[in-house]
Amino acid sequence: MIGIFGGTFDPVHYGHLGLAQAVNRNLNTQRIIFVPLGNPPHRDRPQVSSEARVKMLRAAIQPYDNFEISTLEVDKATPSWTVETLAYFAEQLPDETLCLLMGSDAFRQINEWYEWHTLLDYAHMVVVTRAGVPMDLSDEVAGFLDRHRVESLPEPIADAQGNILLLQTDVPRVSSTQVRHAIEAGEALDRLLPESVEQLIRTNSYYGYQ
Repeated sequence: MIGIFGGTFDPVHYGHLGLAQAVNRNLNTQRIIFVPLGNPPHRDRPQVSSEARVKMLRAAIQPYDNFEISTLEVDKATPSWTVETLAYFAEQLPDETLCLLMGSDAFRQINEWYEWHTLLDYAHMVVVTRAGVPMDLSDEVAGFLDRHRVESLPEPIADAQGNILLLQTDVPRVSSTQVRHAIEAGEALDRLLPESVEQLIRTNSYYGYQ
């Protein structure tokens, strides 16, 4: 089972790493591939370059043997569509079970993604949630979840139709926006992201670090 974890990672933080670790621990994934977005169509452009974000991500995942990075999306000049990324990995890894990883905040807006109904043609979804935190889904997204939710994921995928697994964990509540605000305010970052990432931010003055 291989996890595909996309995001701007602007910057990568303990919330991202905690999500990946939780999936790895609970589903015994063979690999988790982090896919930093290059030109995200549904959100503001990242505040630092793709090269900087990849550099920070590479430093953050260095301690984890089965975490790796794909620069597929940052290498593209065109917008990054998750469905195209999944199609690519499904073609490159035809014998593997793929899982698209995301937090509940991202899943809440899944109906705004390009060709979102076709995402499950290529992979399962693993949505990481926190105990006691309601998902507050729209009727459309709630119906999508109800139709495809399972209690465990099959190995391998039995057909082209994927499933959705809700994985409840204690992932740290950290956001990239919170990290950037902390940098702006001159606050300590040690509880938000790895020291190796902080070192890069400090050395290169990312996000206006002073």
